Amino acid sequence: MAPYFKYTAKNSKGDEIKKIVKSDNPIAIAKKAKNKGYHIIEIKKTKGMTINKKKKNYLLIKQKKVDKADLFLFTEQFAVMTGSGLSIVESLLILEDQIKNKMFKKSIKKIVENIEKGSSLSEAIKVEKNVFPYFYQQMVKIGEMAGVLPKILKDLSLYYKWQIEIRKKVLSSLYYPMLLLAATFLTIILLLTYVIPSFEEIFQSFNTRLPYPTRVILFISKNLNNYFLYIILFIFLLVVLIKIYFRTEKGSYTKDKLILKLPFIAKLKKYILLWRFSNMLNLLIKNGISLLDSLIIIEKITKNKIMKGMIHKIQINIREGQDLSTALSESGFFPKIMIKMINTGEKTGKLEKMLKELAKFFHKKLNEKVKKTVTILEPILVIFMAAIIAFIAISVLLPMFNMYSLI
Repeated sequence: MAPYFKYTAKNSKGDEIKKIVKSDNPIAIAKKAKNKGYHIIEIKKTKGMTINKKKKNYLLIKQKKVDKADLFLFTEQFAVMTGSGLSIVESLLILEDQIKNKMFKKSIKKIVENIEKGSSLSEAIKVEKNVFPYFYQQMVKIGEMAGVLPKILKDLSLYYKWQIEIRKKVLSSLYYPMLLLAATFLTIILLLTYVIPSFEEIFQSFNTRLPYPTRVILFISKNLNNYFLYIILFIFLLVVLIKIYFRTEKGSYTKDKLILKLPFIAKLKKYILLWRFSNMLNLLIKNGISLLDSLIIIEKITKNKIMKGMIHKIQINIREGQDLSTALSESGFFPKIMIKMINTGEKTGKLEKMLKELAKFFHKKLNEKVKKTVTILEPILVIFMAAIIAFIAISVLLPMFNMYSLI
């Protein structure tokens, strides 16, 4: 009787696929998977047809995570302490006393306990994956292997510092437009639920057919007042269903694809993805990780499904003999300037330097794009607000003008 084999593979989108098949020869399984466009990661014998799948959280409850600002501060101080000659355990014990976040504090305590039991720092950090991301784990492992942990920690702290700066700039720049949009929405609701109904009896006393805009506004106002709670409940349920859908595999892919097509947001997101890619690849390569291994690490930590799929295709193309610049150009996502700079870096043996310059370039472009987006968005929202309020005002005044003309 032929044995069962369990194989793990990735499709062209970069999604992980796990299957169990019955076969005498694992090579035949690999060939069939390759014909389907899959890239085999692992094949091993298994006892039966059951695959242990991780339970996915489709509910709105999110697992608590340590804030990036806390992680940055910890890493920066950890780098200084280990660089000044303190042992890892001594440094962690000092930092544990300073940390206020209970989850983080508990995690550091467990890391210290595991190190004292004989684990390395990277092994102890790997256990605390809810606090320390995969990229962090890999960088610490590199630092331990190369004996340059303080340097790696310093690089990591700078990486998180840049991430925090980008997030703050984007959020602070969009704060006013979002506030303006919220004010517009509330003003419209107040006008439709309190102001317009007071004019309804006056309009009815005119005993004449009301203008079309007035009828539209009265219809909206009446329904909003009668079904306000139902409308709110419907919107709430719709948001919940959309969030649940976006947590599924298909929904997550659709969301990431949509984000890269939305006006204003698409360019911002693209620059963020390009900055992260350049920055992470630079950090990994300059610390001695091969190009292919670096791409595997980046693929694993990239959340955007579109970007994830492209990185996976780039890996396949590099395995088949292509250089990085050619593989990037075939994706159609990476800009020409990036491809040219990487191509120059490959030819001159200065890929690491070019990636560092690209990270700075995309950081600058992102700042410029944020400012430009806000500059365009603010007047658009003001015009939109003015247009809506003007339409409501005209709808109220039109019947009165008509009556005056009849007099």
